[in-house]
Amino acid sequence: MTPLRVISGVVAPLPWINIDTDMIMPKQYLKWLTRIGIGQGLFAGVRFLPGGEPDPDFCLNQPRYRNARFLVTGDNFGTGSSREHAVWALADAGISCVIATSFGDIFRQNALRNGILPLSLPAHEVDALLAFAAQAEEPVLELDLEQQTLTPKGGSSINFAIEPRDRDPLLEGRDEIADTLRLEAKIASFESGNVARPGDHPRTLYDKIWDSHVVADLSDGTSLVYVDRHLVHEVSSPLAFEGLRLAGRTPRRPALALAVTDHNVPTDRGRSVADPQSAAQIAALQKNATDFGIELFDLADRRQGVVHVVGPEQGAVLPGLVVACGDSHASTNGAFATLALGIGTSEIEHVLVTQTLRLTKAQNMLVELRGALPAGVSAKDLALAVIGELGANGASGHVVEFAGDAVSALSMEGRMTLCNMSIESGARAGLIAADATTFAYLADRPRAPKGAGLVEALELWREMHSDASAIFDRHLAIDVTNLPPLITWGTSPEDVIAVTGSVPDPASIEDEQRRLSKTRALDYMGLQPGQRICDIGIDRVFIGSCTNSRIEDLRIAAATIRGRRVNANVEAMVVPGSGLVKAQAEAEGIADIFREAGFEWRDAGCSMCVAMNTDTLRPGERCASTSNRNFVDRQGPGGRTHLVSPAMAAAAAIAGRFVDIRRSDW
Repeated sequence: MTPLRVISGVVAPLPWINIDTDMIMPKQYLKWLTRIGIGQGLFAGVRFLPGGEPDPDFCLNQPRYRNARFLVTGDNFGTGSSREHAVWALADAGISCVIATSFGDIFRQNALRNGILPLSLPAHEVDALLAFAAQAEEPVLELDLEQQTLTPKGGSSINFAIEPRDRDPLLEGRDEIADTLRLEAKIASFESGNVARPGDHPRTLYDKIWDSHVVADLSDGTSLVYVDRHLVHEVSSPLAFEGLRLAGRTPRRPALALAVTDHNVPTDRGRSVADPQSAAQIAALQKNATDFGIELFDLADRRQGVVHVVGPEQGAVLPGLVVACGDSHASTNGAFATLALGIGTSEIEHVLVTQTLRLTKAQNMLVELRGALPAGVSAKDLALAVIGELGANGASGHVVEFAGDAVSALSMEGRMTLCNMSIESGARAGLIAADATTFAYLADRPRAPKGAGLVEALELWREMHSDASAIFDRHLAIDVTNLPPLITWGTSPEDVIAVTGSVPDPASIEDEQRRLSKTRALDYMGLQPGQRICDIGIDRVFIGSCTNSRIEDLRIAAATIRGRRVNANVEAMVVPGSGLVKAQAEAEGIADIFREAGFEWRDAGCSMCVAMNTDTLRPGERCASTSNRNFVDRQGPGGRTHLVSPAMAAAAAIAGRFVDIRRSDW
C-alpha cells in the first residue's frame, strides 16, 4: 500500500444517505478478475442514463468535479455488502478520501486496507463541506493526515481526530499480512493450546468468544483474533488467492476452509454458465481450491448450495467458534453462538495466510424480543421489525445478541434468518446463545463432533450464553406479541411497514437529506404516498436466498399455497438453499406442491438475491422476495424488490398482490 500523507484536490458533493455498496459498485463488476480499470463501474447504475450516456446531473460527470480526489456525502456511506470492489472502484477513479458522518463498518475497514481514508466528521461540518463543494468557484480541499487537518481552499482548517491504529498504517503504507507474520510465534503458541484465561467476572456471549480467540493484544489497540472456520465463495476470493501467488505465500490451515460456488451458478442446470465472466470466476475457484488444498463443493456436488446454508448444514459452524466469510451475510452463522464475520478480499487473504484477523473489539448490544409471535408472523418479520426500529446503521459498531421469549422459541432456521439480517441494521455481527435447540440441530451433522468428542464439546457449548449479570453497552427491547406481517416499501431494509398499512409520505420528514432519499426511493419503486400495501400488485415472486431457503422456509411456503394456483399475472420461483435441501423437499413432497401450483422448482444457488446469474428482474418488474436487500437494481436493473417472509411471498404469488396472511379470506 502506498503511504498516504497529504491529499490535495477537488471535492465532489453527493448529498445522499445510506449509499450502499451495491450502488457504489454494481453487481456486474464484481465478476472482474482484476482491479485495473474497475473504476469505470463506479456508481454505474446512477452515473449513466438508461441509454448508456453519462447523466449530466450526476456530480462525477460534471466538468468541475472530474478527477475529484475527495467525495463528501451523506450518513452511513458504504452500508451493505462486504464487496471490496466498491473501494477498488473509488481508488481506481482517483478518490483518496470519502467524507461522511458515518460509514458501514465493513466498508470502512476495506477502505483503510486499500489506502482510502474514510473520514467521519460531525453533521454540521459535513453540511458545510457539501455547500462548499457545490458553491465554491474552486472546490478544492487539502488534507494533512499527519497534522489531522482538512482545509478548504480560501477557508479555515478543520481539525479532525483519527485513531492511531487507523492513521499510522496509512501514513506508513504498511503490509498488514507482513506485520502479522512477525507474530508467527504467538499464533503457533495459540494453536498449541496456550490461550489466555480471563478473570472470573460476568461476560456476554460475545465477550466469551472474543476472549477465547485473542492471540495477542496489539499496541495500536487492535487484537489479533484466531479464525476457526473460513467459508469461501467464488466472487470475493479470486484476488485474495492471486495475492498469495504474487507474494509466494500459502494458506496456513487449508483444512479449516470450505469453498462453495454459489453466486454465479445457474439455478436451471439445463443451461451451461453462459456468461464468460461468471464461468471464469467459477473456474478460478476450482483452480484455487485445487492449487491450495481447499475442499470445494462445486456444481457437480450434491452438497453445493449457498455458502451460508451449506456451512451450518455440514456442521462446520459450531458454538464458540470464530467464523469468517467474504460475504456480509456471514452473520447468519451467529445463530449457533458463533462470532461470524463478513470480511473483504484483503481480509480473506489475511485469513488464508495467518488464520487470524486484526480486529477492534465492537461494543455489545442486546436486542430482546419479548412475547410469543402471533400466527402468520415469522423470524423474517422479527428481523424487519428490528431493522425498522434501529434503522440501517443503528447497530453500527456493535455485535448484537438476540434474546427473549420470541428468540428462544425459534427453530435454528428461524434463528439463522434473524442473524442473517443483523447486518442490515449496521451490526458487525449478530448471535444467539446456544441451547437444546442448537444441540439438536447439530446432532449427526457430518462435521460436528461425535461420541466422546461430542460429550467434551457439549461442556463448552453449554457455556455459550451471556452471564446473567453481564453488562451490555446498549439494550433494545421490543414487545412482539402483536407484531403484524411486515414488508418493505422503499430501497433500504429500514423502510418497513405493516402489510395492513399504507405507503408513507416523505414530505413529513424534517431532515432534508432523509426526505429526499425517501422521495427518490418512492420514485424508483413506482409507489405513491398513501397507497395501501394490499393494493400493490406484483409481477414476480422469489423464494430463496441465504435468508429464507432452508427446509422449514419451504415447508411454510408450501403449506401456504397447497391446493392453489399462481396468479396468471405472476412468475414465481423457488430456489432451495442447497442440493441437500432440494433433495429433502422432494422427498417430503414439497417440490410437488410448488410445481402443481405453478412455481418453477430450481437448483441451489444465490439466484435472484443478488442477480449475478441468469435469475434477474426485468426493468420495472415488482417482486415479493424472501431475500435480504431491496437496494436499487439489487435484483436486476430497474427491478423493484419488496422484502417479505416465505408465507407472505407465497400468498402474494397466488393473489397477485400483497395480502394479510392472517386473514382466512386472503
